[in-house]
Amino acid sequence: MSDTCTIMRPPNCANLPLTITAAWPFSTQWAGLAGSTVELRRRYLARLAAHVDLLSASEAQLVGWMGAHGWQAETRRSVRSALWCFYVWAAERRLRLDNPVLGIPRVRVPPPCPHPTSDQALRRARAVAGPRERLMLDLAAM
Repeated sequence: MSDTCTIMRPPNCANLPLTITAAWPFSTQWAGLAGSTVELRRRYLARLAAHVDLLSASEAQLVGWMGAHGWQAETRRSVRSALWCFYVWAAERRLRLDNPVLGIPRVRVPPPCPHPTSDQALRRARAVAGPRERLMLDLAAM
């Protein structure tokens, strides 16, 4: 599986081919994404590239790869988003004519469950808190 791409090159590297897994994150950095987001998306893409050819992967292959992990909803949403962005990028550069993620449903992440504190813990915290902290505790307990 080759993921060689000479479309995007960083400055001073005009003669060096980049792999797609290197070119795409370079492109997303220019879009202003946080470094941690770029790195996370690059890792997702590299993991996928170890299993399928990125430029010829089918929707079924992507679904199979994504479904083979026991990911929580938030991770599944993050992976789908990374793949969506990658395949939009690839289509814009005519590396691929379609977006295989188009048919993969968006992942709905349920709202997080609140983790209220016990009345006993709240009383203990209020007992040692100063006036400002006590106000914060009271507001948070509402």
